[in-house]
Amino acid sequence: MVHASALCSLVRRVSLTLLTASLLYSPVVRAERAASPSQSPTPTTIPTPVALAGPALQVAVVGLRNDQGEVSCNLFVDPRQYPRGTAVKEVRASIHKDSALCVFLDVRAGKYAIVVYHDENDNGHFDQNAFGMPMEGYGFSNNPAPLFDAPNFAAAAFGYDGRRLYTVIDIRY
Repeated sequence: MVHASALCSLVRRVSLTLLTASLLYSPVVRAERAASPSQSPTPTTIPTPVALAGPALQVAVVGLRNDQGEVSCNLFVDPRQYPRGTAVKEVRASIHKDSALCVFLDVRAGKYAIVVYHDENDNGHFDQNAFGMPMEGYGFSNNPAPLFDAPNFAAAAFGYDGRRLYTVIDIRY
C-alpha cells in the first residue's frame, strides 16, 4: 500500500522533471526577416513603427503562432511589481500576420521593463496549467531567455529617454 505522502512526493518529483525538461528542450520561436518568401514558408512580419506627432514607446511583438485573440503589453517601472504585479500601463493590440504593435503614449523618461503575452482565447489574463506552465505565448523586453521563472527586472530593464523608442519582443511558447 502506498501512503499519500509518498504518492504526493512522487507526483512532485515527476512534475519538476517534466517542467525542467519542457523548459530546457522546448523550441524558442525567434523572429528574423526572411531574405525571400521562397526561403521561409511562413515569414514573420515585423510591424513598422507608427508615425506619431509626439513621443511614444512602440513595441513590436513577433513570432505569434496565429492571429487569434490579442497581445497584452504591460509596462513596469517598479521592480517589486514586475512581472506579475500592477503595471504602470497596459496596452492591448490586435494581431495581424502573426505580429502586433503596442504603442505606449505619455510615458515619462525612466527605466522600464515590459512583459507581453498572447491572449489567444481573449479572456484577459495569462493562462497557465495546473503546474504553472504557460499555456499562451509570452515575452520580455531585451528578450532574455527565462529558465524556471520570469527573468528579473534588471535583465528586462531598459532606459527610455521620453522621446521615441521602437523595440521588438520575440514571443516564446
